[in-house]
Amino acid sequence: MALKLCSPGVADTYQGCEDWNLALVDPGSRRPVHYRALSTRVSKLQASLNTDRAQLCGDLLARAGDGDVKLFATHILLQA
Repeated sequence: MALKLCSPGVADTYQGCEDWNLALVDPGSRRPVHYRALSTRVSKLQASLNTDRAQLCGDLLARAGDGDVKLFATHILLQA
């Protein structure tokens, strides 16, 4: 994902794919994006950045199935 967001000429990143996307079809415009839920999750992650980042990363990896680790990485890479 880091390579995809940082490299020129790589395929688009679709809205709503900030989370794990396990669909076998092109995700563009096929399902609604839950903006409020994503905004809440990003806000929680931003608040956690002010704490111990090593602990935050450990927590995110421990619960990697919920998609917050990908959301966090996407957020940090887009901020850069």
